[in-house]
Amino acid sequence: LDRTLGFVEMLRGNTAYERGQVEAAIAAYRRALPYFERANADDDLAGVYRGLAALVPPADAMGLIDAGLAAARRAKNGVTEGQLLHALSDQLFVRGRWAEALARVRDALPLLESPRAVLDQARARISLARLLRFHGDRDDARAEYDRAGALLAGMPRGIGLATAWANLAVGYLYVRAPEQGIAPAERAIAIARAAGSARDETYATLPLLDALLELKRPADALARTNDTPVVGPGARSFVVRRAYALSLVGRHAEAVQAADQVDSTEVGWMEAQPRTLALLAEVRRRAGQTARALEHARGAVA
Repeated sequence: LDRTLGFVEMLRGNTAYERGQVEAAIAAYRRALPYFERANADDDLAGVYRGLAALVPPADAMGLIDAGLAAARRAKNGVTEGQLLHALSDQLFVRGRWAEALARVRDALPLLESPRAVLDQARARISLARLLRFHGDRDDARAEYDRAGALLAGMPRGIGLATAWANLAVGYLYVRAPEQGIAPAERAIAIARAAGSARDETYATLPLLDALLELKRPADALARTNDTPVVGPGARSFVVRRAYALSLVGRHAEAVQAADQVDSTEVGWMEAQPRTLALLAEVRRRAGQTARALEHARGAVA
């Protein structure tokens, strides 16, 4: 019964993952591992390692990805190998190793051209687009975002679907198409709410806020984010963007009050921190707090 018991724990992990219950998902996946190891179920083992790698802190992810790749190759499961190569690419990206990240996501894509891996192929194309734009190739990046959007449009549900739509929305902002990012962001928010994932809803609302701010619609941005939960790794970025929107409509006291709450929210990703600090600097500058504005601006440059 080892494989069956492992499968039950893996399903528990998947359900918690989809709902944004990170600690519960990690615990369930870890309970699944020894069952699959005793059953020599390499295929399932690789899938659990992949789930864990997506949820643990980045410093802990690389070893899990390596173990998952070894299991996937023993099982001769190309799709799972592709999923893990994509996960490896994302980890290399956050470490600043962009050339290696680009090579790994390109290795992953041919393995993900399967009817059962449509969501994974879309997610990998979004990562590829991000790497292309970081290398300065905005036109090819936009083409990859368009391909990913076409793939996602046919997906009714799936673990990570809300995040994929949100990442697509972010991508359109970076290739200077903010209007095109609104619909994917709204799709991401709807999926996150349906799944009951407050973390995903916070993250999905970020590109909506950014798009509306880019389009010079701060009042609309505020009205559409009044009831958004503020949790997870997107929380700090969300609070700062709300503060900036309040500043733009002249509500400086509220903007400063929101800015003062930033340190009590979860720290975001390294990639997000320069812009977050720059927006804080602008909020402080517009409120007349020049010394604090300079402090934030210097932090952004650093």
